Amino acid sequence: MEKWQLALDMIDEARSWGVEVPLVVADAGYGDAAAFRLGLEERKLPYVVGISSRHTAQPAGARPVQPAYAGTGRPPKLQYPEPAQTIKDLVIEAGRTAARPVSWREGSRPGRSQSGFKRMYSRFVALRIRPAGRGLRKTSDTLELPERWLLAEWPADESGPVHETQKTRRRSEPLPGRPGTADTPRHLGRRLPHLPPRHTHTHTNLTKPY
Repeated sequence: MEKWQLALDMIDEARSWGVEVPLVVADAGYGDAAAFRLGLEERKLPYVVGISSRHTAQPAGARPVQPAYAGTGRPPKLQYPEPAQTIKDLVIEAGRTAARPVSWREGSRPGRSQSGFKRMYSRFVALRIRPAGRGLRKTSDTLELPERWLLAEWPADESGPVHETQKTRRRSEPLPGRPGTADTPRHLGRRLPHLPPRHTHTHTNLTKPY
């Protein structure tokens, strides 16, 4: 069984015991699987998952069009006029100026803050995209690909976005136009806590808010 399927099974098991799952966070080992992301959406769970820069997507403004009909055979289906681009190319197209500074928790390096440690800092690009790919097209209920947030790290001293830091994000409300600070550390992976056996009759919320 694929590990993304095992992860979904663990989530289902935890929820069956009354454990709340407020947010799912995973690296690209899970996020690269479109079936995993779709499984989270079917469960109506918000998520932030890493994806590899080689994946493709359409810009948010892209819309499918009806190709010309030759008059014979079945009429062609709606399709996007331009081929999907890689995630990396979409971020580069947005440009370095689209990146916004974000500072989050204090790290381990000495700094000038009250605690004596330097706060972690980088620059991120937030884009609305339409993730593409054969797997998503087969499972989509509509001919139009759904919109999602893409967050990509682009440090000031780098010529382009940093590899394997792109993340797709699903949330009910739009992100702010200029992201400010974040309380979540860069490495977001966190294992599920040890769960009680099935025969336990009391339910304890074992998750912690991010």
